[in-house]
Amino acid sequence: MMVLKDGTELTIENLRSSLKGYSIDVQDVMRSAVLDGVNIMPYVDSCKTNPYRLDQIRLGLKEGLDEVFFAVRSGEGIYKIRRLRARGSSLKELKKHIEKGNLSDYALDRLISWAESGYNTEGLNIGIIPRHLFDVFEQGLEKGFDMKPFNTGKQYSTDYVRYCMIIISNGKTVDTFLGKGRDGLWSEESLRVLAKNSKSLSKEQWEKLLNGVNREICSDVEMLSVLIMCVKNGISIGSFGLKNSKGEKGVDCWSADGIMLVLKAYESGLSWKKLLDVGPDEDAVRGVYNELKLAKSKKVSGRLLKGYSKKSLQH
Repeated sequence: MMVLKDGTELTIENLRSSLKGYSIDVQDVMRSAVLDGVNIMPYVDSCKTNPYRLDQIRLGLKEGLDEVFFAVRSGEGIYKIRRLRARGSSLKELKKHIEKGNLSDYALDRLISWAESGYNTEGLNIGIIPRHLFDVFEQGLEKGFDMKPFNTGKQYSTDYVRYCMIIISNGKTVDTFLGKGRDGLWSEESLRVLAKNSKSLSKEQWEKLLNGVNREICSDVEMLSVLIMCVKNGISIGSFGLKNSKGEKGVDCWSADGIMLVLKAYESGLSWKKLLDVGPDEDAVRGVYNELKLAKSKKVSGRLLKGYSKKSLQH
């Protein structure tokens, strides 16, 4: 039974005159509600210009749909929820999200769409997802990613999240990059380099790399690239004084060019550890590197000359 504001019961007979301030479409929905014995009076004013939504509420009430879903302000949205219920889909998570009351119309539409697709949104706070990240969240949910680590309300760029997802897909951790606690966000370019190398680094190498660097150090992409090559070759990056005991960038740390000389010495089979003894001064490191390189060159030349002399004597 529906009762008007003056206490009069709304009937088929008095409906047109009682609701003359409403459109014919709204009156028709109210007429159907009277015939169904469904009370949609609490919603009629909010749907005064949206008879389709009012009709979806009528049908939802008739089907026993929880009234919490009538917070959805589009008739199409309520229709989709009714369709989900009709096909036996659980509305538990959808209900929990809506009950929080912090969803914009846009967020609600996306949430309903995700429910239709069967995506797992458990544990997510949909209301704090920045609008520009809904597409990348959807891509992650579609691929089965746990998107909760990115559900911080921070304004990550879409590429930032995608790079993190690449890292996760390669079996590595991304907590360091999400700006939790005092840590800020890393540069997008440094994250791109890390994502590119995340597959070729073992888990142990990955942890050694992250333990030896911080956001400030890796803002220099050239430095980051050199350090990754060092880790891949088993050279301890802890030798370069990059971080102090507080985890901050060291005062007397090596330059990227200086570390590159150590790497070159290692790859050339030189006594590369001797360079560590004179660092971080780049000129001193370069001097030792050149000495080692020259000594090796002379040694090789001597062997070649000795072999040539033996051949000459035989002839």
